[in-house]
Amino acid sequence: MGRVTRTLRLLLAAAGLAHLAFSPPGRVRPAGGRRGKRLKQEPQSWSEVLTQMAPEESERGRSLPVAVAVRSWLRRIVIGDGLCPWAEDAVDSGALAVVCLVESDEQAVAARLLQHGDLLARAKPPGGRQATTLCLAPRCHELRRTRHFHKVCDFLDLHLDETKVQLAPFHPKWRFLDRRLPGEGERPPEGSDAADFVNRAPVPAFHFLRVSDVEGAAASHSPGDWEAASASVALRNAQLLRKRGAQSCAEEVSKRESSGSEQKGAKSTG
Repeated sequence: MGRVTRTLRLLLAAAGLAHLAFSPPGRVRPAGGRRGKRLKQEPQSWSEVLTQMAPEESERGRSLPVAVAVRSWLRRIVIGDGLCPWAEDAVDSGALAVVCLVESDEQAVAARLLQHGDLLARAKPPGGRQATTLCLAPRCHELRRTRHFHKVCDFLDLHLDETKVQLAPFHPKWRFLDRRLPGEGERPPEGSDAADFVNRAPVPAFHFLRVSDVEGAAASHSPGDWEAASASVALRNAQLLRKRGAQSCAEEVSKRESSGSEQKGAKSTG
């Protein structure tokens, strides 16, 4: 996928991660032995691209209980409540790739997240489709503390190419500070605003989005003024969540599916 930037190489080296690189998608040997003819399996979505380039992280993003819980949250709340009008298509089409990092150290996690952001910035998804990556780091327990989580977010904001990629952070204890939406009126006291739940997830998560995809999706919602469309969605979400109430929102975010497999491994974070 091209050369990693010099800054990123230095970060990886400092974190002892210089050996971690994405394997480029390409020819895959079919079952049947070494003499079988090599067939090129072309990925059909960004999720499939990352499955080839980061197979372990992708598999963890499908099978770990923490990833299952996040996927459930996406379906039940983000899509079910319409918090993001474009999320359903991204999930169903495979444009959204969910990965679980293996690193446990905060510095190593930050370096790996930056690598994912840099990769998405240079991504050329199949057929010119959308591409977005949701990263989880269940082994990094420091991220459960908001101070450490925001420290990593600030690091990513500083080093990401914001003309190409944006970061949307999610955290179980997320709070908006000094945010004022056009037409929202008086806000509830800090710490009790249910509107904060628009950025609350079962676990800390880092969502990388391509700027071109964000602008295109918002423009399709309100042609000619994507910024107005984004503001409209944000105001609608705040009103919906405040009407529901903070306690109900908290219960919904923490709810897990009742399937035996998930309940059995609910305490495992991989």
